Amino acid sequence: TYSITEADSVMAVNSNGGAFAVTLPTAVGVAGKTYTIKRVNSGGNNVTVATTSSQTIDGSTSSTLTAQWETLRVVSDGANWLVV
Repeated sequence: TYSITEADSVMAVNSNGGAFAVTLPTAVGVAGKTYTIKRVNSGGNNVTVATTSSQTIDGSTSSTLTAQWETLRVVSDGANWLVV
Protein backbone atom coordinates (compact mmCIF):
# COMPACT_ATOMS: atom_id res chain seq x y z
CA THR A 1 0.00 0.00 0.00
CA TYR A 2 1.02 3.62 -0.47
CA SER A 3 -0.31 6.88 0.93
CA ILE A 4 0.10 9.70 -1.56
CA THR A 5 1.83 12.81 -0.25
CA GLU A 6 1.50 16.41 -1.37
CA ALA A 7 4.94 16.09 -3.00
CA ASP A 8 3.62 13.35 -5.35
CA SER A 9 1.93 14.08 -8.65
CA VAL A 10 2.20 10.97 -10.87
CA MET A 11 2.35 7.40 -9.56
CA ALA A 12 3.18 4.43 -11.80
CA VAL A 13 1.84 1.47 -9.82
CA ASN A 14 2.86 -2.15 -10.32
CA SER A 15 0.59 -4.71 -8.65
CA ASN A 16 2.40 -7.84 -9.86
CA GLY A 17 3.11 -8.82 -6.25
CA GLY A 18 -0.56 -8.67 -5.23
CA ALA A 19 -3.48 -6.29 -5.01
CA PHE A 20 -2.21 -2.77 -4.31
CA ALA A 21 -3.94 0.10 -2.51
CA VAL A 22 -3.16 3.78 -3.00
CA THR A 23 -4.71 6.31 -0.61
CA LEU A 24 -5.28 9.90 -1.64
CA PRO A 25 -4.55 12.63 0.91
CA THR A 26 -7.32 14.92 2.08
CA ALA A 27 -8.91 17.05 -0.62
CA VAL A 28 -9.71 19.76 1.92
CA GLY A 29 -7.67 22.92 1.47
CA VAL A 30 -5.95 21.84 -1.76
CA ALA A 31 -8.49 22.84 -4.44
CA GLY A 32 -6.95 22.41 -7.88
CA LYS A 33 -4.34 19.85 -6.77
CA THR A 34 -4.15 16.92 -9.20
CA TYR A 35 -2.81 13.40 -8.93
CA THR A 36 -2.41 10.81 -11.68
CA ILE A 37 -2.30 7.10 -10.85
CA LYS A 38 -1.41 4.66 -13.65
CA ARG A 39 -1.44 0.87 -13.43
CA VAL A 40 1.59 -0.42 -15.37
CA ASN A 41 1.27 -4.21 -15.04
CA SER A 42 -0.96 -6.82 -16.58
CA GLY A 43 -2.45 -9.71 -14.64
CA GLY A 44 -5.24 -10.17 -12.15
CA ASN A 45 -4.08 -7.95 -9.29
CA ASN A 46 -6.04 -4.70 -9.14
CA VAL A 47 -4.94 -1.27 -7.98
CA THR A 48 -7.48 0.37 -5.67
CA VAL A 49 -7.39 4.13 -5.16
CA ALA A 50 -9.08 5.12 -1.89
CA THR A 51 -9.90 8.35 -0.10
CA THR A 52 -9.58 9.57 3.47
CA SER A 53 -12.13 10.98 5.91
CA SER A 54 -15.18 9.72 3.95
CA GLN A 55 -14.24 11.89 0.98
CA THR A 56 -15.19 10.69 -2.47
CA ILE A 57 -13.92 10.19 -6.01
CA ASP A 58 -16.86 11.22 -8.19
CA GLY A 59 -19.22 10.12 -5.43
CA SER A 60 -17.50 6.83 -4.49
CA THR A 61 -15.04 6.20 -1.68
CA SER A 62 -12.69 4.32 -4.01
CA SER A 63 -11.87 3.59 -7.63
CA THR A 64 -10.28 0.42 -9.03
CA LEU A 65 -7.81 0.13 -11.90
CA THR A 66 -8.33 -3.33 -13.39
CA ALA A 67 -6.36 -3.23 -16.64
CA GLN A 68 -2.77 -2.56 -17.67
CA TRP A 69 -2.19 1.09 -18.66
CA GLU A 70 -5.46 2.21 -17.04
CA THR A 71 -5.12 5.70 -15.59
CA LEU A 72 -7.02 7.67 -12.97
CA ARG A 73 -6.48 11.42 -12.83
CA VAL A 74 -8.21 13.31 -10.03
CA VAL A 75 -8.43 16.95 -9.00
CA SER A 76 -9.50 18.35 -5.64
CA ASP A 77 -12.56 20.60 -5.53
CA GLY A 78 -11.59 21.59 -1.99
CA ALA A 79 -13.77 18.91 -0.37
CA ASN A 80 -13.64 15.77 -2.56
CA TRP A 81 -11.84 14.36 -5.61
CA LEU A 82 -13.18 14.67 -9.17
CA VAL A 83 -12.09 12.46 -12.07
CA VAL A 84 -10.73 14.54 -14.97
